Amino acid sequence: MRLSVSVDQKLLEFAKKISGSHTKTEAIHRGLQALVEQHRLEQTIRHAGKIRLLLSKEELIRQREIGK
Repeated sequence: MRLSVSVDQKLLEFAKKISGSHTKTEAIHRGLQALVEQHRLEQTIRHAGKIRLLLSKEELIRQREIGK
């Protein structure tokens, strides 16, 4: 998808440099990916310990063995 936006050139060049991107498009894409990954991680952390597990200890151990 083509999109026209105004971006701070110094910020974009710095992002390109630290991300190892070869193009401005690649730097923007990597930046968006990092933002989404950070959001998903924060959501995961927010829900940590809040899921009720309805398995017994024995069932959990059996499931772990099946997954190996």
